[in-house]
Amino acid sequence: MKKSLIIIIVMVICTACSEKEQAVVSPSDYTKFSQEKITLLEKSNLDRELDFWNKKIKNDSVQLSALASAANVYNQLFKETNNIGYLKNAERCLEKAYDVAAVKKESFAIALAQNYITQHRFKDAKKVLLPYEAMTSVSALQYVLFDINMELGNYSKAEVNLNNFRNLSDFNYLIRVAKYSDYKGDLSSTIRYMEKALKKAKSANNRSLLLWAYTNLGDYYGHDGRIEESYDCYTKALAIAPDNMYAKKAIAWILYSHEKKPAEALTMLENATKGRRAPDHFLLMSEIAKAVQNNEKSIAYLEAYQQLTSNSEYGVMYDHHNALALIDNYNNPIKGKELAKKEVANRPTPASYALLAYATLKNGDKEKALELANEFVMNKTYEPAAQLIIAQIYKANNLDEKASQLKKELIGAAFELGPSYEKEILKL
Repeated sequence: MKKSLIIIIVMVICTACSEKEQAVVSPSDYTKFSQEKITLLEKSNLDRELDFWNKKIKNDSVQLSALASAANVYNQLFKETNNIGYLKNAERCLEKAYDVAAVKKESFAIALAQNYITQHRFKDAKKVLLPYEAMTSVSALQYVLFDINMELGNYSKAEVNLNNFRNLSDFNYLIRVAKYSDYKGDLSSTIRYMEKALKKAKSANNRSLLLWAYTNLGDYYGHDGRIEESYDCYTKALAIAPDNMYAKKAIAWILYSHEKKPAEALTMLENATKGRRAPDHFLLMSEIAKAVQNNEKSIAYLEAYQQLTSNSEYGVMYDHHNALALIDNYNNPIKGKELAKKEVANRPTPASYALLAYATLKNGDKEKALELANEFVMNKTYEPAAQLIIAQIYKANNLDEKASQLKKELIGAAFELGPSYEKEILKL
């Protein structure tokens, strides 16, 4: 009896310690983050600046500085509000500027390509930079070519671009070599490079670079299971920009996936999303609302997502999300597969092929799904979402041993995948 009592006491102590270690976000923190609203002053200032440049464009339709400046303000407004109209207006300004520019056209081509990248129009971005590919001495051009090639799955070409501007003291090089290391599955190198990039941003005291470094390093720490360090990065980002939606969304994910507090996560997202039109935020809120068994809210947020993405100006930006929603939320794998094929054509990466393999599996063709997974996904990406799809395909094809091997890895990636996928992992 005494021995049993000791065991029970030890178990209680261990459980208490575990819960204490698990808690990363304090209630006072997430209450504060939830209450902060969009800063309308910043948007008002941007509106005034935009009006100033637009008047100059009207007075002289070929004034390049005004077109470029207006595009820059539109891009900032898009970041503030997630309103796709601003991004499309930036595109129109940049296309006009590129068309009329007589000298240094490559600088306008680079800006236009970056706009296309944001819209997931990667092939259009590649096309606009084709005339300038040989300009290896222009670092900014090589940066963007690297970004495009990574998004198109041209990893060998991306490595060439990377080598063309190798410079360990350059922030832009460091964040890209970090991304390439992550693609290779070398997370320790990824983090090391991003930590160096953060140091560069600190020494430059550059607000936008600091935000980029903190939020991306926070992501990588999260991938590595270093949740406290991840959270610290996001809070530092919010200290710089109290309304940074990316950091708030990441903290909400910690609450939801790590601390298993979906109600608090949902409250934070609901408050942070007010005034914004980012479809993926509504998709996440739908998932979390389902976790707290509020089906009415879950459906409402899913419908809000659908309504936003039905705007033709979004183009192909949400094809990947739409395909998954069709398969998982609307039980329409046939249409989901059509979108998955479109996504592969637009963005032929292992992640896109994993989506197609998943859609193929859900359409009942497990053998074809296995063929796609083996040829285009396996050993070509280390993303947990893709690994889960491969494991599900293995399981469906009675390759239980292979599925079990992936299951061990996926259990360690439960934070990244989220609570809604934990049951799927356990089924393997």
